[in-house]
Amino acid sequence: MQPRVRLAFLSGRSLADLASRLGQVVENAILAGNHGLELRGAHLDWIHPSAFTARPHLDGLIAQLAPSLVDIAGVEIEDKGASLTLHYRRMEETDHPRLRAILDVLALPDQIMMHEGKKVFEFRPQVEWNKGFAMRRILRRINLSQDAVVFLGDDATDEDVFHELGPTAITLHVGSASVPSHARTNAHDPADAVHFLDALASLLGNP
Repeated sequence: MQPRVRLAFLSGRSLADLASRLGQVVENAILAGNHGLELRGAHLDWIHPSAFTARPHLDGLIAQLAPSLVDIAGVEIEDKGASLTLHYRRMEETDHPRLRAILDVLALPDQIMMHEGKKVFEFRPQVEWNKGFAMRRILRRINLSQDAVVFLGDDATDEDVFHELGPTAITLHVGSASVPSHARTNAHDPADAVHFLDALASLLGNP
């Protein structure tokens, strides 16, 4: 018998990192890591071909960046397999111009694109693929229509999913309502999102 509800988690984290944080939840869930470049669950196990072809170029970026960043405290390069993330949340604000200068002269390969996020710079394969495309692939695999989807997201990359789902799905942007979003509605903060999910669970008849 098909489950009444299917859970899917779409994340910028690597698939292994995402699975480790969810624990036993992963047994019945669909996971999309690296912004949808990796999928697991519901017989969807798949890795985008670009994750393999881009790997040598990501290794080259690590070799370029690591020596330049070694004396900037609070900066970390996270190797996520299919992509790299440069974290600078713990960096002193006064070092930001130095970091920007390093990135401005970075010899970025044509096969890699750089994205700026919340206190991070991400280096991903230069391919037309994002969380929205991953959501499309998931829905086709489990034969679910968009109007049966409830999706919550708080990151700029979640906008690709909001846009993909369109007006028939229930979509919530979690964060300030002043931030433009393709989502149909807004949850002010994570606590507000939890209230929404509690109400949804009650409607579904869960304890």
